Amino acid sequence: MVAVDKRSLEGDDFAESSKRVRTGDQVEVSLLLASNEMGKVIGKGGETIKGIRAESGATMHTSKLIQNVGVRTAKVSGTTEQVSAAIKLVIAAVSEEQPSITFLAEHRSLGALIGKQGVNIKQLREETGAKIFIPKECIGNSTQKEIQISGEWDAVTQAVNAVVCHLAESTNATGIPYVPGSVGGYPLAPLVGNGIANSGAASVCRIETIMWVPNAAIGQVIGRGGANIKVVRLQSTANVNIDNGEDDDDDSTERKITIKGSRQAIDTACRMIENLVNQANQQQ
Repeated sequence: MVAVDKRSLEGDDFAESSKRVRTGDQVEVSLLLASNEMGKVIGKGGETIKGIRAESGATMHTSKLIQNVGVRTAKVSGTTEQVSAAIKLVIAAVSEEQPSITFLAEHRSLGALIGKQGVNIKQLREETGAKIFIPKECIGNSTQKEIQISGEWDAVTQAVNAVVCHLAESTNATGIPYVPGSVGGYPLAPLVGNGIANSGAASVCRIETIMWVPNAAIGQVIGRGGANIKVVRLQSTANVNIDNGEDDDDDSTERKITIKGSRQAIDTACRMIENLVNQANQQQ
């Protein structure tokens, strides 16, 4: 079982101006993890996830592994204290050196968290020191948005406490949940013979594309500790591989990025990488 600072599990010192974890509130939250990270959460023979359940007191269930789909979801339920503790154990299991976690939440539930013109989310970033990013678009064809949290351990765990408390107070039920490997939020029907069982099944065809990114922007694309490229992979569900550059000519000014997946996944990944390159250009 992973080692976690017990002081963090007992509440963290999240400034008096912010919500605290309250043991009486019941909540169920959804998490989005890369498939290889979920493997670490489950552990050999399920030992790690059993330990997370036992130590936190929360209930936790994970989605099944789907071939060629790079992400999986997990649902964690219990009191706000139990859920927060479980999520911190999940973070420690997958990214203790570069702590990060991605929530999935119904988009209608995020108004109070974000605040008018983003004032609330800005205050939460300042108080916790965590990087908190909520994309404008819902993930896939669901009605859920991601809440991506990263930073130092104390900052991330404080932000987790606040987000869990916020979700506990929400009264908005999820409309269409995000289901990895799905179209429109629902699982794809299987192929039948040489035909296609449903009109959406064609998206399971995997294609490949190559992007060339200026060397000067590759650091921004990767991000500190790989944080940015991890977000690209999670949100797009594409397989994104950045060439290490060892086989390139010394005079090459570009780095090759190979992207594989469905057409929608590739389009999303390309758009996100282009945005990161534009950010790098603006900073120069």
